[in-house]
Amino acid sequence: MTAVHRKRRETRRAAIDPGTQKIGWAADWQGSIAYGGIKVTRGDWIQRSMAILKAIGEQARPVCYADEVIIEMPRVWNSPGGVQSALSGSTMKLMWFVGMLTRHVMAWAPRFRVGLLGAGIWQGNMRKEHIYNRMDRRYGPLNFPSNEAHWDISDAIGLLHYSRTDCEEDIQWVS
Repeated sequence: MTAVHRKRRETRRAAIDPGTQKIGWAADWQGSIAYGGIKVTRGDWIQRSMAILKAIGEQARPVCYADEVIIEMPRVWNSPGGVQSALSGSTMKLMWFVGMLTRHVMAWAPRFRVGLLGAGIWQGNMRKEHIYNRMDRRYGPLNFPSNEAHWDISDAIGLLHYSRTDCEEDIQWVS
């Protein structure tokens, strides 16, 4: 019997910045990073959430080929907007969606390892403009289609980047 030594394949990782109207996603893809966004504006928040779950498989194919999927866990920000979001129920809806998204990814491909990473852990107090500028410098010019929300996409790229570097030990693995 002959032993075959194979080079260990690097773990492919994807990241999703969730929202109940739009999401950003980024994934390791053929030696670089693929990224995009999904936006749904019709229906109530549950209908939009379900449409986003369906669209991930159709529009975010590189996510399907990942070994690990990191999903940003929402938090209540100590700011007037963050408090208002919590009081209006938006944060609770987003948490519901993160649970649905986690379960959906786990059921969709049981081989996936799914982890949650808190927004405040990887992002700290960095403003979205700073994340975008940092990721633009790190990964070359980011070219987003005009109909997509670039903050969500740059957050997903940042989540993917920081989950590999600074925050690996902070990921809460669910599967």
